[in-house]
Amino acid sequence: MHPEMWQTIHRLFLYCDAEASQSIAPVLRLLQPALPQAEITLWLAGDAPPETWQVPHVLIASMTALAYPNLIENLQHGEFDAAILFTAPNRSPYAMAYLCFLAGIAIRVGQSQEFGGGVLTHCVKPPLETVSLVDYQLHLLRGLGLTVADTPFTPIATSSEKPRSEASVLLFDRSTFAI
Repeated sequence: MHPEMWQTIHRLFLYCDAEASQSIAPVLRLLQPALPQAEITLWLAGDAPPETWQVPHVLIASMTALAYPNLIENLQHGEFDAAILFTAPNRSPYAMAYLCFLAGIAIRVGQSQEFGGGVLTHCVKPPLETVSLVDYQLHLLRGLGLTVADTPFTPIATSSEKPRSEASVLLFDRSTFAI
């Protein structure tokens, strides 16, 4: 994937499965300066802590079959140009990639050893050696041709410390999803 193509992305959807959610803060710290023009919506799946990073929208929800129609509709309303799907090693990105496909997100990227047809438009093979979860996610970004530079990163304070006017945090149950 050509690095210049990433500079045309204006609305980016990031999905992190429950395990990958633990490693997303350092990845965001490096991804945001690489894509300064992109409005990022981050979905933390599972029981991720309700922390807000420096992105416009943070979604915290579990993905269940009951919510799929709502998920597809709301992903469509997000008008995302691309989706980057962060999963833990040995976890498949294909379920979320398929939802993104059905929602019309043209660029869908993730890491997988398996062949998934055209569900992922760009599939990066995971590293052969065992690496930390953060390095596993950074491998995905490097595989996409993104140059990630180390820059300072500070999470946005929780609501007990200051208002969340800098980002919106949405909590969901199994049947709802709203952006």
